[in-house]
Amino acid sequence: MTIIKTGQTPEIAVREERDQQTLLKNIEQLDISYEEARMDQTILFAESLVKDESTVIHIFTDALAREALAAKTDQSFVVHANEDNLVNASIRQFGLSQSDNGLRAIVQVVNESEETMKGTVSLSAGDVSKEAELELPAGEDLLVPFEDLPVEDLWTAEINVEDDYKVDNRMLSFVQQESTGVVIDSSLHSLLAKGFESIGMEAATADPMQLAERTGSMLATNQTELIESDSPILLIGRNDVQATEVSGLIETAAHPLFTYADLENVYVSALYPGFTAYETIAEIDGKPFIQISPKGDIVILSDIQSTNWPLDPSFPLFLWSAADELSGNEAFLGYFQPNEHRSVPACF
Repeated sequence: MTIIKTGQTPEIAVREERDQQTLLKNIEQLDISYEEARMDQTILFAESLVKDESTVIHIFTDALAREALAAKTDQSFVVHANEDNLVNASIRQFGLSQSDNGLRAIVQVVNESEETMKGTVSLSAGDVSKEAELELPAGEDLLVPFEDLPVEDLWTAEINVEDDYKVDNRMLSFVQQESTGVVIDSSLHSLLAKGFESIGMEAATADPMQLAERTGSMLATNQTELIESDSPILLIGRNDVQATEVSGLIETAAHPLFTYADLENVYVSALYPGFTAYETIAEIDGKPFIQISPKGDIVILSDIQSTNWPLDPSFPLFLWSAADELSGNEAFLGYFQPNEHRSVPACF
């Protein structure tokens, strides 16, 4: 007997085993993975292991569409379905969006049973909670809105009903502060805009005198006076001092901005003086090249035209990392599916 577990990727638990105790032990060790079943893919995988016509494939499931086996004429299947009519309600979707008075939330609740269900749906974040009555007709879904919620990063939605499966009664949603794009000082080199466009960002240019009015978006400029503004700033060069010639290799510190951007082949011919209270994360001959302000703004102490950086693959990668950090998204890794594996950059 061969036992195959379903999931995003079918997995063999035991293969061509004859010992009954070994088989029972492996069956007892099976647990819920919460992954999408992908039954069609698993059936195809099981068929690939069949060696002769006498093999029978047994499918153990709570539900299986007839179409999944409709064209399977060369193989014997036995379906073992769940005979109990389980009562279940679940949260299918939970989303948050900004509004004029805070946050707005919508919870989609689904009744997957054959009887009407009553209960409540609640939202909570920190010490804040809100609740609404819930009545779900059999086999239907309902959208439950919540208005004027305070701005919190992480919210939990939960339905309180009497059902047979509790895991899908709770869902979390993160309020991601998405970047609306970048506004670039028109006095900067045009290669900067092309660099941002190459990573899929909306890049708009604006007159230097109008940048102070462009709040909310990330600003790329050389105007040092804008460092104190509320907008996230990528300062490239300086408009208040003169640059001096420099030579030498770039030395970088351990920082997320350099996770993907290697500056080994970047040449810089001139640098502006650094800011004394800022953190230096890259330098040339002991002089600051890239700094981070106490507010989190990023400072590049050279004009683009004084470097060969736009010709190096690290240039768009650095812009991507800078935009990610300035938009605040570096704290949010995204949504993970059950048992999903993903590489996450980390610097220590």
